[in-house]
Amino acid sequence: MPSSYSALVLREWGASPEVREALGPGGRDPDSPVIDVRQQAAQLSKLASVLPPGWGLKLGALFDSAAHGPLGVGVQSAATLSDALDLIASYGHVRTPFIRFAICRNSSKVMLRFIDTGILDEACIIPIHEATLVGIQSTLRNFIGPSSRFISIETCFPAPDYADRYREFLTGELHFSRRETSLSFDPGMLTKRSPLADPELFQLAKGQLQRLAHAIDTEGALVAQVRQRLSAAEEMPTLPEMASALRISSRTLVRRLGEVGASYRSLVDDARRARAEMLLKEGALTAEEIGYRLGYSDSANFGRSCRRWFGCSGGEYRRRLLSGRSAD
Repeated sequence: MPSSYSALVLREWGASPEVREALGPGGRDPDSPVIDVRQQAAQLSKLASVLPPGWGLKLGALFDSAAHGPLGVGVQSAATLSDALDLIASYGHVRTPFIRFAICRNSSKVMLRFIDTGILDEACIIPIHEATLVGIQSTLRNFIGPSSRFISIETCFPAPDYADRYREFLTGELHFSRRETSLSFDPGMLTKRSPLADPELFQLAKGQLQRLAHAIDTEGALVAQVRQRLSAAEEMPTLPEMASALRISSRTLVRRLGEVGASYRSLVDDARRARAEMLLKEGALTAEEIGYRLGYSDSANFGRSCRRWFGCSGGEYRRRLLSGRSAD
């Protein structure tokens, strides 16, 4: 699972040595330190065997927008519920690779369908669907508010023994033992606008998601893992730091990236550009502070990078973003 999700598991249940074992090397293929989707599924299977019933609901409630990376930013900054749902349908698998999402629309409802990829074993399907349902509803709170009259939830599994706890975490009508898991909304809600709508920030987040999805779909597990870690990092890790986090040597990291036509330097540059765009748009930091945050010891070097990325200085690009114009 993404490192931000693992951190939440550790924070909530990490006092148990069994949980630490499930999240640590015991949940990995020792010959492949970079966790691919199937290894993540094995990790989750171990967690499901040691965590208490209903842990998926609790985990979903621990998620905030920051835990979802650029997907959370994109949903929060979407103009309408329709835009937010389309983003989840297109890129939700970046954060939840065991599920693909699809939108179905008719005159009576709009349904966000969960399509299982067949990777999870039966013991994991229920908690992962529960965590995803709670996480999505929480992220969409700006659009749906506290009302449940226009929302329906269906699950592909029977009501668990703790089904009465669902009301603590989920809003809407509940229907168990249906053909598939889904969240449905009244079509009239689709045009509801968010008070946090930010078109420029939405496009920036969408661009990051497109790159992450491309890495997952075409570049392989290692590049996807590196991109996700860079996207989530407070400060850009050095190559040795990234290699250590992935439990491989620096030489192996360089070699494996090279095998798929990538380099750590280019991936860091992509992440820095994406982060710079977001920070420049937010406007809370000066260009010099942003450069330092991104790992530049000299503001002149950050200025040169901005001109290479955007065709102008960081300050000028910020003015263009804030005025609603895009750089050439």
